[in-house]
Amino acid sequence: MVVHDAGENDEIRKLFRKARRYLTAGRAAGGGGFRFAADRFIDDPTPRNSDASYFVQVADLVAYAGWRTYQRPGGSVARVVPHTMWNELGAANHRVVNYLSPNGSVPGVVLRTR
Repeated sequence: MVVHDAGENDEIRKLFRKARRYLTAGRAAGGGGFRFAADRFIDDPTPRNSDASYFVQVADLVAYAGWRTYQRPGGSVARVVPHTMWNELGAANHRVVNYLSPNGSVPGVVLRTR
């Protein structure tokens, strides 16, 4: 089950319904990717306002802390969430997610560029 921060509900539901039929992931070593159906969702995504859900608040904080490791905040923001916030995760940091990333990558953070 997927619980997401309320906002783009229709777009998120559309993406998840498509993923039930067709989902891709790139190969770490290059040369194409994987195709499979994400058929284990039990229902459509459920929107929740982050101020009404500790779960969504924690997910927001972790995503924001990961982003701040690459995009340093301005002076006033740094007082609230410093760029070192990611280090506060301690043992909760799942470092294996980017073990194939180039040296210099922040452990546990995958930088996705488009």
